[in-house]
Amino acid sequence: MIGLGNPVRRRPTDVLRGLVPWLPIPPTTPPGPTTVLMGDEITSMLPYDRPSDFLREVRLFADGKTAEGVHIVDPARCQGHRFGTPLLPGSVLGDLLYLTFGVLLRHSPLLPDELFTGRIGVRARDEDFRYRRRIAPGSEVTVGVELLGRRGELLAAHGWATAEGETVFEARRCWIGLIPPDGGSARLVPSDGGTAIERATA
Repeated sequence: MIGLGNPVRRRPTDVLRGLVPWLPIPPTTPPGPTTVLMGDEITSMLPYDRPSDFLREVRLFADGKTAEGVHIVDPARCQGHRFGTPLLPGSVLGDLLYLTFGVLLRHSPLLPDELFTGRIGVRARDEDFRYRRRIAPGSEVTVGVELLGRRGELLAAHGWATAEGETVFEARRCWIGLIPPDGGSARLVPSDGGTAIERATA
């Protein structure tokens, strides 16, 4: 689908610190149109069941580094969280962010297929998540993700969400780790000597 441009957004200036940045698409490669995934086309590096139940569509921009996922807030997900004022729980925004991040990883032309061979993605670390506005049932929420770089087996992105033209959520950095899909645990060690993260893989 053509006619969708990259979202223009300022991100924190220090989010690239300590990361190996993504290589840009070679300048000889002509920029392509925005790709829109819907239904069974929405596949993610994270093992979510039926991701299309959460995302109506995902827009993959031609730079290979940014994506937007669109979610319609189901009133059934908002009941019982605040008496008399049904709202979308903040935890759902986090799930939508990581789901969109995983879809971008799966489909980005910047990332070689061998990076993911024999591995799945797991939610590894949340960094400065800020919930700025309430979200009412029936709202259309657009979740944006920008790939930043990597530390060893950890992949980092900057994220945000908007609804009705306002920013409702921001994530300074979110991290996905790549681990084998078999049972047990994996110790994710950044190549820069940063703090290791242990995640169960069962």
